[in-house]
Amino acid sequence: MATVHVGRERILGCDHPDTLRARNVLAAVIHSTEGPAAALPVFRDILAAQQRVLGPDHPDTLLIRANLALTLHDAEGAAAALPLYRDILAAQQRVLGPDHPDTLRTRSNLAIAIDNTEGAAAALPLYRDILAARERVLGPDHPDTLRTRIHLAGAIDNTEGAAAALPLYRDILAARERVLGPDHPDTLRTRNNLAGAIDNTEGAAAALPLYRDILAAQQRVLGPDHPDTLLTRNNLAGAIDNTEGAAAALPVYRETLTAQQRVLGPDHPDTLLTRNNLAGAIYHTEGAAAALPVYRETLTAQQRVLGPDHPDTLRTRSNLAGAIYHTEGAAAALPLYRETLTAQQRVLGPDHPDTLRTRNNLAIAIDNTEGAAAALPVFRDILAARERVLGPDHPDTLRTRNNLAGAIYHTEGAAAALPVFRDILAARERVLGPDHPDTLRTRNNLAIATQSVES
Repeated sequence: MATVHVGRERILGCDHPDTLRARNVLAAVIHSTEGPAAALPVFRDILAAQQRVLGPDHPDTLLIRANLALTLHDAEGAAAALPLYRDILAAQQRVLGPDHPDTLRTRSNLAIAIDNTEGAAAALPLYRDILAARERVLGPDHPDTLRTRIHLAGAIDNTEGAAAALPLYRDILAARERVLGPDHPDTLRTRNNLAGAIDNTEGAAAALPLYRDILAAQQRVLGPDHPDTLLTRNNLAGAIDNTEGAAAALPVYRETLTAQQRVLGPDHPDTLLTRNNLAGAIYHTEGAAAALPVYRETLTAQQRVLGPDHPDTLRTRSNLAGAIYHTEGAAAALPLYRETLTAQQRVLGPDHPDTLRTRNNLAIAIDNTEGAAAALPVFRDILAARERVLGPDHPDTLRTRNNLAGAIYHTEGAAAALPVFRDILAARERVLGPDHPDTLRTRNNLAIATQSVES
């Protein structure tokens, strides 16, 4: 491609529209191979030339501005790109019209940036509007239409829960397999999204074989270092973490993080997500004190790159509060849990799994500072929400049931808690297996309650 660019520049001149078009393609290749930071100055140079030669409103100039905004998004984060997307969209709507494919592409990129800065609830109506326009202009099976459907499904996943998104992911996967083929990167990405929704509704054990199959396909089609492959490796590590334990997942997280830092850079959102997950595995294998600095460093980077209200940032804040809880005590963690919960309820909604997880952790902190009687009604409310959103057998639901049983034990006595612990143990043995740490914890709680009743 560099040869084509040099040839056009020599024959046509550096300012000829075809030369500038070739430079745009070359910049896109640099973006894909060397990263967005390397492509940024190339796009800026091309834009300056096009504005001078073609004018600011020429379609090619607007296309370069859109590519520059997308590259800035990837290099410096969504917040940096937002004003560019808004300016470009206004110009495209005026020059090209609201239904031009380039205009719709910028609307989609703007919605994604809003999703990443203001949350899925703010982006949801934008995705719906863009989908309606793309279906009307491009047709239901056009790749761009399918791309908007997947963004909409993701926003529904993050606002209404995985159960609401699951049928959408299945429909999109069927369409992409039919239109693009089973090995197309977008198809494989949708398979990964579907596996994630299954992970959040049916549990990690159900998702584990799906992640393994997807990873094998991505390694074959995209290569081991492709960002999508690395993201699936991170998801697989999470499923291993939830089925076989943190010790089994720890080396997978470390290998994935090393590859992401090398390929994507230390501040890429996917890299930061894996760092947060690695901190969790360290927490469960080496203790909260070892995880604490990893959480702090990850949170600082996420706040800088993603913003304070991004779902990943809020997740790390909640995890940091947990590490503080186990190193400095429940009283020290309480204010951070409360602040995080307030932000999650505003950004994600009250029923989002992350919001419910923070509520559960806050209830545990209340249990340990104000007593079980204060925590008991909170655990009951969280359990009702988790059963409705996640289902009765989800590991998080079972975790809240176990916490509720502990609060019953301390307020109503061992005899009242005994049947609750028995039910939880049976469910955990069935869902997680007899040797899972959570199963062993419930078995120990049941033994203590049994001993108290019999003594």
